[in-house]
Amino acid sequence: MENLEGNDIFFPAKYEDEKKIFTSTIEGLLSSEEPPSKRFRLIKGKPQVIQKGRVKESTVKKFDTMKPVYPDDMEVVPITIKKGEYIDVISLLSSNKSSDANSNYLLRSKSFDQVQVESLKGKYVCLCCFVVPVVLDGCQACLAQSFSQLSHELSSRNDFEMVLVIKMKQPWKDEKAVFDHFMSAFNCLVVPYEHAFQRDKICMSLKRLSFGLGGFIVDPNQNVVQERIWCLHHCGGGAFPFTDDKLLLYFNRNWESKSIEELLLAIPLLYFFTR
Repeated sequence: MENLEGNDIFFPAKYEDEKKIFTSTIEGLLSSEEPPSKRFRLIKGKPQVIQKGRVKESTVKKFDTMKPVYPDDMEVVPITIKKGEYIDVISLLSSNKSSDANSNYLLRSKSFDQVQVESLKGKYVCLCCFVVPVVLDGCQACLAQSFSQLSHELSSRNDFEMVLVIKMKQPWKDEKAVFDHFMSAFNCLVVPYEHAFQRDKICMSLKRLSFGLGGFIVDPNQNVVQERIWCLHHCGGGAFPFTDDKLLLYFNRNWESKSIEELLLAIPLLYFFTR
């Protein structure tokens, strides 16, 4: 396992030689007063996270882009995600493994209450897959921050559910503490740690997790509203229900009055929506 000691990490790091735990969470980052201009810079027209010098940039990039590993015997047919088309989210989130016949439930990240997958019917659902753990200095941390905040903003709605699916990076695949630590920053439904087969099946079916992130949004009829969830990065709950019309309305709002920091943060959102 690569030594990342000294860097803020979104998981509790354990060492055999010393009993020390880093507990820097996304929630701590959310409360940070550090202005965005100190965290972003433009490189060839694209915003990049400024590395803080605590860990080599190559090390952070290597860790941030670590590809998920799946069981050799797992065969999953990738799902086709196309805007306007139907996706059976209930079946996707339900287990199809005989040993997990009674595992068709999700957990509330804050209360740990069990919620049946069937209860998602008739709601907007944002499926959000993250490859964990996350390093603060990496691109994935900015995405985690945005979606964590979004989950809190929309947690009181009765017509929306965010479902968090956590895929563990190979060196930490058996570390439940790492899983729980990341989950604690969100206020949403979560596929439980114990349902590893389900989590692998869902993430593998998405084919590709860019920067450790993947997912989509469906409407109450389970028709795809957005086939990528990058468009939610920095747009906030005010863009709900995240239809094209709603997002365009969000993009066109009074940009003349925005600060340079807000404009820089909007660049990736505009790029992924209009590409």
